[in-house]
Amino acid sequence: MPVKTTHFRVDNGDMTLVEFESGRKLLIDINIREAADDPDDHTPDVAEQLRSRLNRDGKGRLYVDGFLLTHPDEDHCRGLARHFHLGPPGDWSENTDKVLIREMWSSPVVFRRGSKDHTLSEDAADWASEARRRVRLFRDKDGSVSDGDRILILGEDIDGKTDDLDEILIKIDETFNRISGRDDDSFEARLLAPMPPSDDEDEEEALSKNNSSVVIRLELKVGGQTSARYLFGGDAEVAIWDRIWDRNKRCAKRLAYDVLIAPHHCSWHSLSYDSWSKCGEDAEGSEPARSALGQALKEARIISSSCEILDDDNDPPCIRAKREYEDILESVGGHFHCLGDQSSRKEGRKLTPEAGCCGGGVHLPEPWREARPAGWLRVIWYLIDPARLMAERSAIEALAANVDWLTELQWSIDHQTRLVLRFTISLGDRRYQFVMTYPEFFPATPPGVRPLDAEHRISPHQYGVGGDLCLEYRPDNWEPRFTGRDLIESAHRLISIEQPVAGEPRQVRSAHFVTQGQELRAKRGRLLVTADLRDFMRMQPESTPFRCEVRTFFQHSGMSAVVNKVTLPDGATWKSLDIPEDWESLPGHSGTCQHDGSAGPRRGGHWRQGKAVTQCARGSRVASADGLRRP
Repeated sequence: MPVKTTHFRVDNGDMTLVEFESGRKLLIDINIREAADDPDDHTPDVAEQLRSRLNRDGKGRLYVDGFLLTHPDEDHCRGLARHFHLGPPGDWSENTDKVLIREMWSSPVVFRRGSKDHTLSEDAADWASEARRRVRLFRDKDGSVSDGDRILILGEDIDGKTDDLDEILIKIDETFNRISGRDDDSFEARLLAPMPPSDDEDEEEALSKNNSSVVIRLELKVGGQTSARYLFGGDAEVAIWDRIWDRNKRCAKRLAYDVLIAPHHCSWHSLSYDSWSKCGEDAEGSEPARSALGQALKEARIISSSCEILDDDNDPPCIRAKREYEDILESVGGHFHCLGDQSSRKEGRKLTPEAGCCGGGVHLPEPWREARPAGWLRVIWYLIDPARLMAERSAIEALAANVDWLTELQWSIDHQTRLVLRFTISLGDRRYQFVMTYPEFFPATPPGVRPLDAEHRISPHQYGVGGDLCLEYRPDNWEPRFTGRDLIESAHRLISIEQPVAGEPRQVRSAHFVTQGQELRAKRGRLLVTADLRDFMRMQPESTPFRCEVRTFFQHSGMSAVVNKVTLPDGATWKSLDIPEDWESLPGHSGTCQHDGSAGPRRGGHWRQGKAVTQCARGSRVASADGLRRP
C-alpha cells in the first residue's frame, strides 16, 4: 500500500493523516470547524475529506488505527466529540456513524501542564475523560483490551501515576513500532517530548509556559527500509526545543527530517524568547532551538499548518519564522510550504511526488468548497488510455471464464476516482473476498490487493489486519506490462499454498530480505550472548555447574538480558570484556541463575544453543553470536 501523509487545510491548527505501508492509519490532531457545515461558508469540509480516506471494519464502522493528540489546545482537538466515537466501542451507533478510535496516543503530563494556566475546551476535556476510561479499563482487565479501548501513554506522569502502566507507557527517547495493539514494521516512532516531570518548580513552570507538547519523529518504511522521516512538534515553543537539542545534540540524527511540520503554526515563539510584535527585526533567535529544528535532510520540506503568512506583526504565523525556516532549507535544496498561502493554492494544492523522501508521499487536499484555480488538471489514467482499461477488464474477465475459483467481479469507481474491482476467490467451501484498487499512476505503479475482511489477517504476507497482500508483483519489481490479472493469479497461488483444500499448509518464502537484527527487533525477549562468553563456555568440561549473573533491561516492547558474570565451582569468575562499561549504569534489574550440571552447556539439558542479537549502549555497536538461552 502506498505510503502517504495528508495535511488538511485548517488555518491556524493541525490535522494530518499518516498512511503506513501496512495499511494502518494514524491521525495526528484535528481542527474540524462547525462553519464547514454551512453550505454558504467556504471553510474546507475536512471531516468529509478525512472520512473519504478511512476504511470500515467488519461491523461497518469507520476507524483510525491510532489518534495522536499532541497538545490540548482547541485548534488541535476541535470537533472531537461531534465526529469521533467516545466511550465503549459496543455503544457505537450506526445512526451517528462516528469514527472509531482504535487506539489513543495521549500524554497526561502534557494535559496537566496545559491545564495549569488554561481552561480546557470541551473537546479537550472529553479526550481526557476518554483517556482515563481506557486506562481504568486496562488496569481492571490486566491489559486485556481490544480495539476501541486501547491507549498508549506518551511520557511519564507526576508522582508515579504511570508506574504500573509499563506495557502501554512510552518514555522519552524510547522508540516503538506498535499501533492498535500490534507490531508494525512499516514505521518506527521516537518520543522526543514531553520532558519528564521535574521536582524543580522553575523548570516545571518553564515547561508549562512553553506549550508542552508531544514531539515525535516518525520513520515511514517501505519494504523494511526507511522511506521518509517526519518531525511533528505540536505547539512546542522555544524552551522545549532548547531542551530537546540539549538531550540529542550528541546524536543529532535523531532529529533529522525529510518533512517538518513547523511547530505552533510557524510561530516565532518556537525559535526565540523575544516577542516578534515587540522587538521586530531586533528579536534574537535561540541557537539550540534553531539547531533542533535545523536538522533538514537533502531536499527536505517544512510545512506550515497555518493561515496565510503575511509580512506583518502577526504571530502565529510569523514572517520571521518563515524566513528562518527558508534559511534552514536553502543549504539542502528544500522547500517551504504554507497550507494557507495563496501561492500554494495557485500551485494546485498538491505537492508531489515524494518530497525527497524516497517514497513518502505528501498530499495536500484541496478545500472542496473553494473554486478550483484555472490551469489545475488531474490526469486519470483510464480516461487518457481507454485501450489499457479495456485490456485490463478483458484479461480478468477471460480468466474468470476459464477457471472456477474466480467469481463475483464488480467494477466501480471510488470517491477518489480510482478504478476498483471486487472479486471472490473460492477454495473448496471457503470464499475469500478481495478489493483491488488501481492507483492514480497506473500502469507505472501496481494496484493494491487487500481482503475485505478487516478483522483478521489471512496471510503472513499481508501488511497487518486489513492491509494489502504482499504478492509476487510489488512496487520493487513491477513493470507496466503486468496486469491486474497477474495479481489475482498471484493471490490465488498464495492462499492455495498457505490454506490448501487438501494436504498440509506450506509456508510461502518471503522475497524480502531482513537482517537478523531486524528480525529479532520485534521479539519481546532477547538474550545477548557475546563471543567471549561463547568461547569461555566451550572451554568448560561437560556437566560443570556454574552460576550466572544476568542483567535485564526493560523497554516498552520487551526486555534484553546480558550475561555479565559467570562463577565456577572453584570460585573462578569470568566477566565479559565485550560489554560496554556504561551498561551497568543503565536502569535495569540484576539477578542470578544456576546451572546444576545435569547436562553440558553444549548438549542441551537446562541450556540449549541459540542466537542472540541486541543493540549495545554505545553508538551503533551491535554484538551477535551463537550462544546459550533458556528453553
